This record gives sequence, structure tokens and C-alpha cells, in this order.
Amino acid sequence: ASICVPTIVTHRSSIEALGLYLLLRRVAVALAAPLSLGLSSATSRELPLLNQDESLQARWSLFSALVAGGFSLLCLAVVFLWPAAAAKLVLGNSELAGYIRPMALLTLATVLQSVVFGIYRGILKIHWGNLLSGPTAGIVPIACLIDLRRIGLAASIELMGLVNLILSLLFLLPLGWTCLRSAFDSPPWIVKASRSLLGYGVARVPESALNGFLFALGTVQLAHKASLADVAIFALGMNFLRLGQAVIA
Repeated sequence: ASICVPTIVTHRSSIEALGLYLLLRRVAVALAAPLSLGLSSATSRELPLLNQDESLQARWSLFSALVAGGFSLLCLAVVFLWPAAAAKLVLGNSELAGYIRPMALLTLATVLQSVVFGIYRGILKIHWGNLLSGPTAGIVPIACLIDLRRIGLAASIELMGLVNLILSLLFLLPLGWTCLRSAFDSPPWIVKASRSLLGYGVARVPESALNGFLFALGTVQLAHKASLADVAIFALGMNFLRLGQAVIA
């Protein structure tokens, strides 16, 4: 996807569109880090400690997804109220306000995807987590950008976020089924889940927020002080650098 997506966007639109796409992707990933409340890491750590109790693991998992999704929706509602201001702050131009909704949807999908991946890692079914990450990272972006010339970049990104969100929700269905098949317990499990998951996860929010800020800082600064073409070149260079590091490692 790191090679195919830039080629598709550039050929079917322009280098400026590629810069905007890469900027939106980086901002979405950066925002998703703190918005997930550290629950991706918390589920990976806490779920194995439940002695393989599938019913309890499923409840804690759904609780994590609900909390992360609800908190993200609440925070992202702010950008819907002031899209022009959000576009000016994040994208460097208030005229790009039409891209705020797609960015918010992509951010929400990224939050839920990261939590679902953490859940499956925590219940020791990492192959299911990889089965989700593969399509959302590679197949979905390529498929959604194929018709870029006809539907435009904003609609393509919005479609990408919607598909990723639906896929993440589908991967939660088996956990919901496990909850339905088990006997209903009294609310105290929620108290313990809140203390364990949020106690561990929220403590890591400052670190993830800083990492996200640094991850998006370069592209956002270029969007303010240079052009989207410069953003594209910079982000592409960083992507290929990370790809090279992954291959060498």
C-alpha cells in the first residue's frame, strides 16, 4: 500500500491531492493514539489475566471498544461544530473544511481498529487481529481510491473510513455472541474492568499523545508554511524510510 496508494492518487488526481491524503492519514493516526485511551495496550495486557474465561474476556473486550468509540465520538464532535477552524488548525487552510468529516470518520475507524487488534492479541488470537489489519492497511485503501477521479478525494477517504469501521465492528460480533451465550452477571465486573483497563490505559495517554504529535508535526507544519506538494514529498520520504527500516529489521 505504501507504494501503490501514492501511485494511484498521483495518477488519478495530482501531487497536491496526494499531499492532502497523506496529511489526513497522518493526522488520523496521530489523533487515534490518545483517543483510544490506551485501551489497545490495556486489553493486550489485562485480558490474558482473566484465566481464559471467555465470557469475561468478551465482556471486557466489548466494554473497551464501547468506551474508546464513545470517547472518540465525543471528542470528534468538536471538529464537526467548527470545521473551518479545525481545517485551519490541522490542514493549514479553512477552505479544506470539507475534508474534516472524512478525517474524523477515518480517525474513529483507526481508534476502533487498534482496540480490536489489542483485544485479539489479548485473548491470544493474534491471527484474527492480523486478519483485520491486513485488509484495512492495504486492500481497503487501494480499493477505495480506484474510483478517485470520479468521486473525489474527500468521498474516497470517507468511504475508506466507513469500510474500516464496518470491518472492525464485524470482528466484534463473535465477542458479542459469546456474551449472549453466557449467563448475565451483576454489574460489579464493570467496576473491575474500568479500574484495570482504564487505570493501565489512561496512564499511557500522555506518551501516545506525544508520539502522535511528533508523528504528524512535520506534515502539519509543511501544510501551514509550504504547499501540499511539499507535504507529499516529505510524507513519502518518511514512509519509504519506515518501510526500509522494517525490511532491514
